[in-house]
Amino acid sequence: SESKHYKMTPCPICNRPCNQYKLRRHMDLVHFKIRRFKCLYCEKAFGTNNNRKLHMKRHHGFVEETLT
Repeated sequence: SESKHYKMTPCPICNRPCNQYKLRRHMDLVHFKIRRFKCLYCEKAFGTNNNRKLHMKRHHGFVEETLT
């Protein structure tokens, strides 16, 4: 697992152990609610591109494979 290559650090907000590589992402998504990936069809935004793709496929009928 890639987490073995990084020092584990507790999140300063919730104490969840995260490796240093994923700590910033964890804090952005979970605590700061940063949503960088916006749906092309509505105003909804997502923390990950995969969640955006899933939303677009489910709610707008957009096929995931055609997204870049």
